[in-house]
Amino acid sequence: MHRLEYKYLIPENRISDLRKDVLNFLDYDKFSALMPQKEYSVRSIYFDTQSLLTYHQKIDGVKKRSKYRIRGYDKTGHNQMIFLEIKSKDVDYISKERSPMPINCLEEFFGNNGSAGSNRNSDQLSAGSGKFLYYYYLYRLEPKVNIVYEREAFECRSGSGLRITFDKNLRAGKVSSYMDLYNETEMPSCISSYFILEIKFNRIIPAWLPMVLKKYNVVRQAVSKYVIGIDVLNNRNFIKPS
Repeated sequence: MHRLEYKYLIPENRISDLRKDVLNFLDYDKFSALMPQKEYSVRSIYFDTQSLLTYHQKIDGVKKRSKYRIRGYDKTGHNQMIFLEIKSKDVDYISKERSPMPINCLEEFFGNNGSAGSNRNSDQLSAGSGKFLYYYYLYRLEPKVNIVYEREAFECRSGSGLRITFDKNLRAGKVSSYMDLYNETEMPSCISSYFILEIKFNRIIPAWLPMVLKKYNVVRQAVSKYVIGIDVLNNRNFIKPS
């Protein structure tokens, strides 16, 4: 499904007020609702070429591009399910393809041309994993950075497809193994005093939302967690766009 995605940087000291305004119209999604703090950890290992093709495509504003990542949530276990994801963007529209896989299959999956140990876990693999592997070899992708943050997620009560997330405490770490997805040692903070507001919707934003955004005097921005993470790990401080 193709959706529109808008992003904003919001000062951390406005999060409580914004949360109250959002909850007048939306509910926490089923994952946030289950958590004591109404948030969950999102973990992503991003892949790129040796020359950082997808990084530079983002920097250069290429209108049609894709990025490749492994995504997991919260704490790990030996058989924890993670997702191979291809997130594509065409101007303002985004789409995402994801394939589940046990985390303990990753090393064999990438090391044995997707065989996952001679089909030892083939019943747990999806057809979409082959597409991820195709691009992995086509572009000679390498794991570049581990991005972790906490997410509060809200969704429309009427099922319109509107989804709003608050992504907080963004941090980045180097990757030496796929198991680093759950390794949080030496992960510097990436954005000081701000959180990322993301709005995803199908076609039309409800009338109340622009009024809420105007209240906080925010401007839509091109915010890439991957780009920010790469910059931080290369000692380039994130500078909030004006």
